Amino acid sequence: MLHNILERPRATLVRFVAGVLPFFAALATSQAAHAQAIPGNTGAITILAEGLKNPTTVAVRNGIALVPEGQLARLGVLGGLFQARPISLEGAGVLGDKALRVQLPGNDFFPEGIAVDPVTNDVFVGSVFNGIIEKFPNGAARQQFAGRAGTTLTRGALGLRVDNARNLLWACDSSLAVAGGTVTGIDLASRQVVVTHELPAGSLCNDIILDAAGNLFVTETLVGQVFRIDAANALTTDSAQLFLATPEIAPPAAGQLGANGLAIAGGILFVSNTFAGSLVRFDLAAADVAGSVQVVNLSEGGVAGAILSGPDGVLPLSDTQLLVVENGFAGAGNNRLVRVDLDAL
Repeated sequence: MLHNILERPRATLVRFVAGVLPFFAALATSQAAHAQAIPGNTGAITILAEGLKNPTTVAVRNGIALVPEGQLARLGVLGGLFQARPISLEGAGVLGDKALRVQLPGNDFFPEGIAVDPVTNDVFVGSVFNGIIEKFPNGAARQQFAGRAGTTLTRGALGLRVDNARNLLWACDSSLAVAGGTVTGIDLASRQVVVTHELPAGSLCNDIILDAAGNLFVTETLVGQVFRIDAANALTTDSAQLFLATPEIAPPAAGQLGANGLAIAGGILFVSNTFAGSLVRFDLAAADVAGSVQVVNLSEGGVAGAILSGPDGVLPLSDTQLLVVENGFAGAGNNRLVRVDLDAL
């Protein structure tokens, strides 16, 4: 085709080039518009919902945030607190449509982790108290995905993450009541354990994420660390390696909690430090990732120096937007879902 065009009169060739130039210009503009934005170390807090009941983490399904409530109710009065509450991402607060609510079973569930399968829209919620993981299929009745302690998870279910490439649900098998932490991969179809990765003795495995290459990142909360499981070794038992351990993600004092939720946005790893009330930033492209550490400077209502109230789960909405759940352990004791809008570099 190109040969035929070149043999045409010059005027025809000029018209052809003039015609295709806008296409390539538009393509270049589109590619530039979709280029990755790199989030910086400053950001502003916007409240999406407040007055929640002991929230832990967050997942998004069909543009609606789902926040498990009731995990910390074990310390207080039981009853009616166990649910994943739907919250608008537009700042309209808690949604009133009860059909969207994920009602959790019994009076001892104490939800912690939540994950949405992006392919099927199924929702998984785990209990930190009894190790049960409930599956809520999109448009179908609830079913138990993993049984009580001793059958699949030996301690409790904390962070959850769906891994469609490997057909696994990853779960943090940990509990404050039982020593140790394990990253457990459960087959989404058979519900059988496929692989486990033990963390060091005394660990509390808290949250799990995957990057685009299939590497896993896992927080350990009692010491305040991030472990990494390389994609090539994800199905090889006990392949977790220490990745980060800096003072910024460690508990501020003995008996407190450090690194908790984590998320990757714009090539940057963000880790919440629960008792420090902070969001910590690491540049994954840096030659020295630990040396790139920065505590994000936050503002709320135009006032700088904001402290998050026990930041727990973290979820990226875009390269420069994060959802953060506040469990009330630090700062003003707020129980909220907030959005953090980060300034781009």
